[in-house]
Amino acid sequence: MRMARVATRLAGLPVRRLEVDLDRDRPQLPGSTPGRRQGSARLDEMTQPTVIPILLYHSLRAEATDRYRRFSIDPGQFAEQMEHIAAGGFQTLTVSQLAAVLADPTASLPERPLVITFDDGFEEWHSVALPTLTRLGLRATAYIVTGSLGGRSRWLAPLGEGDRPMLSESQVRDLDEGGVEIGAHGHRHIPLDEMSFSDAVRDIDTSRARLEEIVRHPVLTFAYPFGSHTGRIKRYVETSGFGSACAVKQALSHSNDDRFALARATVGSDVSMQRLDSWIRGEELPLSWRGERLQTKVERIARRMQRAVSSRGRDDGDG
Repeated sequence: MRMARVATRLAGLPVRRLEVDLDRDRPQLPGSTPGRRQGSARLDEMTQPTVIPILLYHSLRAEATDRYRRFSIDPGQFAEQMEHIAAGGFQTLTVSQLAAVLADPTASLPERPLVITFDDGFEEWHSVALPTLTRLGLRATAYIVTGSLGGRSRWLAPLGEGDRPMLSESQVRDLDEGGVEIGAHGHRHIPLDEMSFSDAVRDIDTSRARLEEIVRHPVLTFAYPFGSHTGRIKRYVETSGFGSACAVKQALSHSNDDRFALARATVGSDVSMQRLDSWIRGEELPLSWRGERLQTKVERIARRMQRAVSSRGRDDGDG
């Protein structure tokens, strides 16, 4: 009842899907120390989890509306960050490489593990990110919205960014052949927890099938659009052939993290080099947690109520 009352109050307010206030609740795993790393240690022998920062990038363009600016980053700033990572001795992994280690208790992590990811499928991943990653010898995973291939970022129209060019099929193949892991990110870029389960399954399966047609090999990792999912959706991803899935959480992943809800930290133009350096050293952000927090459940209820109210308003208008 308390959750329903809170959700009712929230229903009339804007809901921020990804950017929640994590400073109020920084969960720590028993015996963990943020920033502590243990190079080449067997996971089943570690007394403390190894911190594994997973960075999340979106658009790599200098121009952005105020509402989208923290999801976009200047190409020069991106290059400087990648150079800082390479110079710092971090060993980059793809998400599937990380997931394989997490799934095997006898496997070893490199000395300073770090994962670089991209969400949505913007064209500049091909023109900006790929040359930079190749030059510096960095691995990365790119999660692509298949319904927008060769088109524009129409789902960003409410933020004034509905005309950003997206990757073409040939550019996706170039990324794959250039060593960037290709992952699925849904077909329509809609929060999966706002759909029926059957619609969510269709969206997940369509995105993977389309990408596998393009790259001609299995696509093994998934990223939930907006980071949104339910336990049932997560179980489907886990049992349908994927080896991993990424959420967001704005937190640090680690060697005990859930490989089907891996935590990531969003990097945009508001993230300074000093802050990024703190994150990749395992500082400032909380360690990831398992399961859903009450706040996440309340936000989901509020979003569903907002959607129902909006749909009812449209129906009334049509009458």
